[in-house]
Amino acid sequence: SVKWNQPGANRFSGLKQSSNEVFEMVGGMFEISRNTLSLAAIQTIAINGNQASVLLRWTAGQPGDGLDVENVDVYTVKDGKIVEVTVYSADLKHENAFWGK
Repeated sequence: SVKWNQPGANRFSGLKQSSNEVFEMVGGMFEISRNTLSLAAIQTIAINGNQASVLLRWTAGQPGDGLDVENVDVYTVKDGKIVEVTVYSADLKHENAFWGK
């Protein structure tokens, strides 16, 4: 089980309560982006106890003008498994416009 907190006010925003809901969200992101969604860079990983913060850059070529945004994801790990993720976006306005309602 995992809890995933996706920021913003778009079709993918909100709390996901299970790995199935996370996989549905990611699948929807690939569908909307016409399979152009890409993890362009992992820039920083910082560890504090059972948490890790990771600076990521996501890009996608479709739809519209595309997506190019940095996110900070905070992962909580228990017994070697990710149990919670909170995503922070550097540009929620851009992400909301890209993903739509």
